[in-house]
Amino acid sequence: MFGMLSNDPKRLGCFLYAHRTELAPPPGLRPDGVGIGWYSNNEALLSKRPAPEGGELSCHRFAKGIYSDALMMHARAAGGAPWKVENTHPFRFMNWLFAHTGSITGFERISTKLFFALPGHLQRNVKGETDSEVAFHVFLNILGRVKPVDSSDIRPRDVADALAKTVEVIEDASGAERQGTGGQSVMNFICSNGSILAGARFGAPMLLIRFQGIPDCAVCKLDSKSLNADALAQAHRRFTGVVLASEPHQKVPGAIELPDRTVVTVGPDLGHTIKSF
Repeated sequence: MFGMLSNDPKRLGCFLYAHRTELAPPPGLRPDGVGIGWYSNNEALLSKRPAPEGGELSCHRFAKGIYSDALMMHARAAGGAPWKVENTHPFRFMNWLFAHTGSITGFERISTKLFFALPGHLQRNVKGETDSEVAFHVFLNILGRVKPVDSSDIRPRDVADALAKTVEVIEDASGAERQGTGGQSVMNFICSNGSILAGARFGAPMLLIRFQGIPDCAVCKLDSKSLNADALAQAHRRFTGVVLASEPHQKVPGAIELPDRTVVTVGPDLGHTIKSF
């Protein structure tokens, strides 16, 4: 799972192709579904499908032809709730996208409590059977108590506080179910409204990675020797992308590994803030 913000939607495909290895799901993962979310004309869009049998799980392949400042991709591991579109991440409400890696301990016993604590309009938006989708709506409910979720003046810190509170509410609810099992929930969340990207690390690795420039672009047939040649090359050199990657399968130079129990936000200026909870 990863989410990203960038400064040039036209170079998204170039970036994804250049970093398709780092952003690919772990080689041993056998997902049953793949989903991507992005934005066009300020509207959140989704594409979800069954994972190809033995096929390539390249982010570049699934996002081919998409131009967006923000992107989210998730490969859903088989198991638990059956594959169908409604169970495949990312999930959407208005302009918010949300994805999750991990699982919530004892969810089958606390799901009713979490669900009926939601207001009616959020209950009606829950379409599938996953713990992740319920967690998303818990987040929306908490954020909506601060500002309407479609407000244009939501601040990164509002999102960070709501994500942290979401983890705490669910962990409190599942705490009694953990007694005697030793199992802790894993809640790595990533969400975006198109201008803010945020993530919570709880129980599994998560990286914050800043990419500056695309030195070699096989898509546009540019290499590092030609990057000062023309306007297209200059656009590649100016590209900046900030990625949140949950449970990455390989190290990325310059990446920041987030400590456990932290939230990170990336704003429209691509600056980031990390906060413990």
